[in-house]
This record gives sequence, C-alpha cells and structure tokens, in this order.
Amino acid sequence: MLCFLVYVAIGIGKFFRIGDPATVPTLADLLVFLMILCWGLSAVTFILDRFRIPLLLPFLLAAIVSAHVHATDHYFYMFSAKSSPDLSPAQVIRAGKPGSAVIVVAASGGGIKAAAWTTRVLTGLEESNPRIFGGSIRLISAVSGGSVGAMYFVSEYDTSGAGLPSNTNDLEEGVARAEASSLDDIAWGLVYPDFLRIFVPVFKHLDRGRALEAALTRELPNRQHHLFSPLSDWREGVLEGWRPAVVFNATVVESGERFLLGTTDLLAAPGRTSLRDKKEFPQFAGRDISLVTAARLSATFPYVSPAARPDIAGTQIHAVDGGYTDNYGVATLLAWLDEALRAPGNPVRRVLIIEIRASPPAAEPPRLSWRTLRSPGTSRPTTRRKSKTSGDHRTPINLNKWFARFLPRLHRLRQPRRSLPLASESPFISAERAAANSARRRGRGRGGSRVRGRCA
Repeated sequence: MLCFLVYVAIGIGKFFRIGDPATVPTLADLLVFLMILCWGLSAVTFILDRFRIPLLLPFLLAAIVSAHVHATDHYFYMFSAKSSPDLSPAQVIRAGKPGSAVIVVAASGGGIKAAAWTTRVLTGLEESNPRIFGGSIRLISAVSGGSVGAMYFVSEYDTSGAGLPSNTNDLEEGVARAEASSLDDIAWGLVYPDFLRIFVPVFKHLDRGRALEAALTRELPNRQHHLFSPLSDWREGVLEGWRPAVVFNATVVESGERFLLGTTDLLAAPGRTSLRDKKEFPQFAGRDISLVTAARLSATFPYVSPAARPDIAGTQIHAVDGGYTDNYGVATLLAWLDEALRAPGNPVRRVLIIEIRASPPAAEPPRLSWRTLRSPGTSRPTTRRKSKTSGDHRTPINLNKWFARFLPRLHRLRQPRRSLPLASESPFISAERAAANSARRRGRGRGGSRVRGRCA
C-alpha cells in the first residue's frame, strides 16, 4: 500500500510540473512502477487461479478491446488557422539576397545527439561567419533529432527581420537547450497516462508525446508560446527572405510515404505527401499544427514517443519518425533543390550543400537494423516498398547523379574567399576536405566542378 501511495504521489506531483526539471529521477519512476506491476500481477494471479483462468487471458482481452477503442489512440492537436498561399522553392530562392550563395542544409536523425550536433554545427558556422552564413541559408531539411536541433536554431531568427542575433551567447543558449534531456518527462508519460489509458481511456491528449513537447519548450520561458504557435507563422519570414525555410520529415505509417511538415511546399510526387496536400488530405484544409508538434512528429520513434494521429473525427493517418524513409534529409533536400533550379528565371549561381550527420559512417547502424513491435513493425515494410518505387535517395550514388545532371547548368563554381569552418572538433572531416576529396576522386568535368560541401 505504501508503494502504491508513492506511485500515486509521484504521478500527481509530476502532472502539475510537466516540462519542468525533474524532482524524482527517471529510474525511481520505473522501479516504483515495476514494483506495483509485480505485486498487482501476483494478486490478480491469486484471484484468477481459483477459477482456473490463465493470467494472460484477461490482459489479452483488454488489449484487443482497447485496440478497437479510438480513445486509447494517441493524438496530436490540429487547430484552425488562417490560410496561407503555397510557397514554392523558386519563391524561397528569389526571396534571398541577390547574388549571394544559396546554402541548403540536411540534418540527419540520431536522437538527442543529432539535436545537439545539428545546433552545434549551425551555431558554430554562424559564429565564424556572422550575418553571412545565417543570411544565406534558404532551406533546412531535418529528420528526427535533427528536426529538434533545427527548430531551436531557426527560432533564434529575430521576428523583426534582423536575422540571427549578433550576441553569440544567445546562439550558445540554443545549443544548451538542444542538449537538455527529456527522458524524465517521457518516462513519466509512459508509466502513468500511457499505462492507465489501456484500461481507463480518459487521457486523450495527455501522453508521453505531449510530455515530450512540454520538455522541448521548458528551456524557453520567454518563447514557450512562440514554439506552440502555428507552423505557418514562419512562412512570412521565409517569403520576406530573413528566415530559412524548414522541412520536418516524418513518415505515414499506413502508406510508408514521407510526410513533409514545413514552411515551403513541393509539387506532388510519388513517395511523398505533406500536411498541406489538399488532394490527399482535404480534411486538413484550414488547419495547422504547432512548431513543436511538427518537430516532435518528425522525431517520433516508438516507443520513445507514440505514433500519433490528428484529433479529427474519422479514420486518420498516423505519423512516425522520418528516419524510416530517409534518415539524412537528403531526399527532400534534393527534390526541393531540383524543383528550384528547374524554375524559369533561376537566379542561382552558387549552391553549397551542407550535410550534418550525428555519427561518422563507421558508427552508423546497418540499414537492415531490427525494429520493435507494432508501429515500427508496420512502418518498416511499407517504407521499404515505397523506396523501391519512388526512389529513396538514401545512397550516395543518387546524390552524385543529381550533381552530374545539374551542375553543368550552373556557372562555374568559384571557391569562396572565406571558408565556413566548423565550430568544434567533429568525428567527420571538414567541408573543405570533403570537397577536395570528392573533386579528386571524380575529377573535373567540362561543365564545371563537382563540389559538395559536407559538415557533420
């Protein structure tokens, strides 16, 4: 009984402090939960044994019933928002500074390490090249943990149109926020509302996904409401040219398609869809999600955070981690850049592609890594089928083919007078060294140099 009271006290106390720094360690939550579970199962076994009923039978029945009750599903908020026109890649390019280099960034997934490293690299490049680097970025295509890091970095742009702050301490605070752990809030959501919703489906919007969103905004006391604002609020800054476009890549569980949540729009194509796809999702018209929800959905790797569906009546899709289709964000980046360069009156003269990876290639897991149950199990087969039919751009050969096709259309690339160094030591090689190695391996073609900048 004492253990049960401790369990209840911890749960209630955390309920009123979701997103605040933890007062009870995560391990304590899990240990108390396991103690309650062991004693509870022992008591249920003692009662059912009199009627010769196996212990697993009632739990199996409860699982089957809860699977057919929509209230046990996980939801994310969709609220009414003012409609905004589509923003094509060509419009985003033209909104930038005339004659300046176009910088596009792909940020890979990899949990909190990816979030911290993405913010660290982008912040370091801006600190080394004030007003030059941040003002030249036109797109950030991010996945999973990289989406969280990109969210923190792009949120630093001043809403007055002045760009990134000149005070480096403000940028370093963004790095510290990306490094903050959200494990305590996720563990609380798992052992309290997510466990109780199996038997008492009354927690519709309160789950470990919502707890994760609260944790992502807890380090932003002055900007908390800013990250809960609609995703479309960033479109105005993108159109005016002082904020880069962002695409948070997620995956649709039911179809395996890439699910793009961003502030720029691509043309419809096989293998991908978006929140603003009026043809496929007419029920989303006039609705939007918050910035932190978009980043959370892109970083939804069950069972860390749950596969969620919109809180709209009827059968809806479920969104999970974008790493199921493309863990590097390169597929969306190339499709976006492809569409921008094909547009008439293309003003692009120089393009710098920065690929940020959370781990060196030797440390990355194999492509055929195992996945857990339900959402991971259902997402993996559909994404593999989609990748065969739609072109996944997950291998370097596809990236090389893209460069071979489009670089001859650009003017001969010139080496910038000022390099863009990394802010700290990296497990990867630098952008300059990567470009030199790439040019040495492939040689120079008649149409211009094949130069690809990579930062990790």
